[in-house]
Amino acid sequence: MAFKPLTVNTPVEEPAHILAEDDATLYDTIIGSDCVFPAGGQLNASVISNNIIRITDGMVSVGGHVGRIVKGDYEDMEIANGVSGQNRNDLIVARFISGGTGGADTYSLVVVQGTPGTAAADPPLIQGDLYAGDVQRDYPLWRVKIEGLSVVALEKMYTVGTMLGGKVSAADLLDKTYPVGSVYLSTSNTDPGSLFGGTWQRFGQGRVLVGVNESDSSFNQPQKTGGEKTHTLTTSEMPKHTHAGSTASAGSHNHSASSGSAGAHSHNVQTVNNNFDFVGGGTQTEGGSANLSTGGGNFWIKQILRAVTSVAAHVHTITVNSGGAHTHGVTIGNAGSGGAHNNLQPYITCYMWRRTA
Repeated sequence: MAFKPLTVNTPVEEPAHILAEDDATLYDTIIGSDCVFPAGGQLNASVISNNIIRITDGMVSVGGHVGRIVKGDYEDMEIANGVSGQNRNDLIVARFISGGTGGADTYSLVVVQGTPGTAAADPPLIQGDLYAGDVQRDYPLWRVKIEGLSVVALEKMYTVGTMLGGKVSAADLLDKTYPVGSVYLSTSNTDPGSLFGGTWQRFGQGRVLVGVNESDSSFNQPQKTGGEKTHTLTTSEMPKHTHAGSTASAGSHNHSASSGSAGAHSHNVQTVNNNFDFVGGGTQTEGGSANLSTGGGNFWIKQILRAVTSVAAHVHTITVNSGGAHTHGVTIGNAGSGGAHNNLQPYITCYMWRRTA
């Protein structure tokens, strides 16, 4: 079978088909290179004596094969005696030896002893390509420098891996997450440069962020500023409205008038006689009145009526004199003080930083 599925379930009665070399290939692809993981003591070394170097807890990957000293444990590496008057470099390495497909592998920390001499030199290592079928791969962790009979120094030789085994370094991660020009928001006043690296400056104090809108001249470029915290209305901004008013009383006065004489005239009088028959006696006068007396007999009473005829119709002209020139004071009511009004939207504050480098 050429293709081997790794992350599938197999029948429980069949032998396991996932081998260490399968996992190692996966880890090597993810991690990317031999390294010590950034965990625990990171396989730190210390000199116990001229013959003992102690390695603390940590994890190491060699060709994708992972080895570990658990937390709180350690491994003492034995160093051979030095030679008086000679110098030597020994190397402490993580060594993986493959047992072949399905065979038994060995993986351990070992000391590769150097050759004494006037000038110290590192001993040769075997760093075969396990994926290509090579059997052994050594990954140097520490150089032990020996002068004469004494261990004089420990020099770290390994690399502490980062996310994705260095394929994405901290700097790469920063550039991908917060490239130059990015804005970082936090409620903590901590310079993000101390957290992620890069150069940052405080940004947008007292302002809110607005998205760029190329079709609006107010927002068509980044870092444009505008707006105001308070605003006083201009006349053109005020809504249409009315004012109540009152007129003061003033200039009480009257006017005199005269009627012109006109239309002198006379009236004609007509007389009408009316006779009435009275019983008895008495006297009468021409003026239309009668004195009655007792006695018998009949007589006539003459009543004279006079009628006045209408004549000489006319009109009269009336002249009204001007007078009492005056004015009235008008009072218009007002309201408001003309102060600026609050122009803030609901808000919550935080620290903002902009990356500049």
